[in-house]
Amino acid sequence: MEFRVDYRRVAGFVGLGVVVFGLCFIAARYFQGAAGIAAVWPANALVLAFKLRACPTRACSRAALGVAFLAMVAANLAVDRPLAVSLAFPVANIVEIALAAWFMRRVTMPLSGMRDLGQFLLGGVVAGPLASTVLAAGVMATAQGLSGEALVGQAVGWLLADVTGMAIVAPFALSLGSVRRNGWLLVLAAPSLIGVT
Repeated sequence: MEFRVDYRRVAGFVGLGVVVFGLCFIAARYFQGAAGIAAVWPANALVLAFKLRACPTRACSRAALGVAFLAMVAANLAVDRPLAVSLAFPVANIVEIALAAWFMRRVTMPLSGMRDLGQFLLGGVVAGPLASTVLAAGVMATAQGLSGEALVGQAVGWLLADVTGMAIVAPFALSLGSVRRNGWLLVLAAPSLIGVT
């Protein structure tokens, strides 16, 4: 049996990893609050869109989540977060993405119509970010020693950052028409271009 490498898919995963690392690094380094929580977090929305639009199989979806997780861990380590936090925050983000994708599992891409929008809002803007916030708050309490008002403030900051990222980036990427094989490089670059402009 001959083993063949799909170089376009590999390039897509490399592009996803580079863009997710860049977005996470920039958000964590330059747009963070007291506990290192970014003011806006577009990376989860980008990974969700990639998973739903460019991954036709479960293996591809798992690989996309794995690449995103590793890129997020690397970005956390690059901004000098402790190892436990650098691993735990990305877990919370991957749970958010996976939960949002589960809510959208029967939505046909591109995103269109009120039913599709409702599924996106329920999974991507409500359930996913809430689950992620609960996990992140646990990390902030145990690994960073936050409690009381400080913990609530940072948890709300996490929630708002994720909701904002999902609400701004995901609808754009999910409602695009047919994405050609090489078109995902442009989609991956779009959040970075939006951020620069």
